[in-house]
Amino acid sequence: MSDTPEIAMVASVGVGDAAIYLIIAENLVRNGFKVSFYSNPISQLHAWLPQMTVKPYPAQEKCDAEFADYDLVLADSISILGKPHFQPEQFSELAEKYVYLGVGKVEKELQADHSQRLRAKLSPEKFNKLMNLCSCAGEIRFQNNCRDTTMVKNAVAFCSNVLKLKDCVPSSGFTPPKELQLQKHRFNRRVLLHPFSSTPDKNWPLKKFFTLAAKLKAQGWNPVFTMSPSEREKLFLPFSDGAFEAPVFADLSDFAAFIYESKILIGNDSGSVNLASSLGVPTVTISRKGGLHRWRPDWTDSAVVSPFMRIKLPATAKRIWKPFVTINRVYNAFAHLAERV
Repeated sequence: MSDTPEIAMVASVGVGDAAIYLIIAENLVRNGFKVSFYSNPISQLHAWLPQMTVKPYPAQEKCDAEFADYDLVLADSISILGKPHFQPEQFSELAEKYVYLGVGKVEKELQADHSQRLRAKLSPEKFNKLMNLCSCAGEIRFQNNCRDTTMVKNAVAFCSNVLKLKDCVPSSGFTPPKELQLQKHRFNRRVLLHPFSSTPDKNWPLKKFFTLAAKLKAQGWNPVFTMSPSEREKLFLPFSDGAFEAPVFADLSDFAAFIYESKILIGNDSGSVNLASSLGVPTVTISRKGGLHRWRPDWTDSAVVSPFMRIKLPATAKRIWKPFVTINRVYNAFAHLAERV
């Protein structure tokens, strides 16, 4: 029987959070662990992650059987093993089976030390290798008691300081499949514009994206709009005059290949800017919040454009920010980034 620990990592539902979770998976693999990574969107990128097994979430009723044979399961609390699939009264029972390690918040009821359970279950050799993971439940943010450290750096610090892994790297482990014969930045004048996100309030106006695209084109760049097929059909085409490309991608792997060969991606705070950055493609992120310190893409050179002011609406939690991010500020951030890279 092998003493190599077999670990399942069950990521949060979003692409950006999963890319951060992949940093931990990649460093575990580099340190001799066998990792299976569960994520619906990242499963489409399995060919980009040959060093680990990548799968979509199992059906809810098959979770117990799917994860039963692993030595240890690390699960984000926003996943198939967490909210919203289970209620708070079930958390203590879940915490007895899985180690809840969150990119974001993890409720105290989900945090438990599995050392005693796994010491009794595993061989001494295997338990010694898993010892630091048994008691790592909690949140990876705020490492070193710093609230402004990016999540990429937080993930690396967690691997080093908490899991005690050696030679930790800020990489999600993506490697372009050889059969695709991709060339990084092959289309050196192609700039991707990603005008949507999971939350409409995070979206800079589409009209401004069109104006930005026209300015980029006038300066000799090739602006191309990217988005999901449903966003393209419902949110983009009704307002487009057809002046700019907006290709349809078969899946996330097809999209990743398109990103990889482009120069820079400009977009709202979304999974796409994190995916681009984790692929080594520079990004300009348009943020509704000042600085976007912790969650900004940080795998490669990047820029963040935030509103120079925000106005809070009376008796609501909403803030007006979109008029305070100008087209010139976004273009200038892009131009300075393009000079650097």
